[in-house]
Amino acid sequence: MILFVPRILLFFSSKEIITIEASKIQQLTKNYTKKQLFYKKKRYYKKNKFHLPPQKFDPNNYKERDWLQLGLSKKQVAVVLKFIKRGIYSNDQLQKIVVIPSDLFNLIKDSTYYPEKDTKQFQTVERKLEKEKS
Repeated sequence: MILFVPRILLFFSSKEIITIEASKIQQLTKNYTKKQLFYKKKRYYKKNKFHLPPQKFDPNNYKERDWLQLGLSKKQVAVVLKFIKRGIYSNDQLQKIVVIPSDLFNLIKDSTYYPEKDTKQFQTVERKLEKEKS
């Protein structure tokens, strides 16, 4: 019954021919190309979303809002701030942060300055071992 009922219903249903006018087809294709142009413009905008910093800066002192102004997302900023907690002392270390895109790094690499790395020299304490006389 499941096999034959749909076939019987199709036999008795009226067959209508759907006609689409040529003008409607052209209108639909025009709308489609407008949408494509819109998305292309939007994609182009996303490529150039990074900004130069207003002045030279120390990445170790940059806050969340400052990184956002450069063009990073909130998730990227969170990762960058985790790396900065340890301290960054060169552009090589900044470049190793994976979430910073190469386009942004190329923009800011000339605008960065870094504090001198603390090179604490550990004093060696000499202890004389006294041997107990037995």
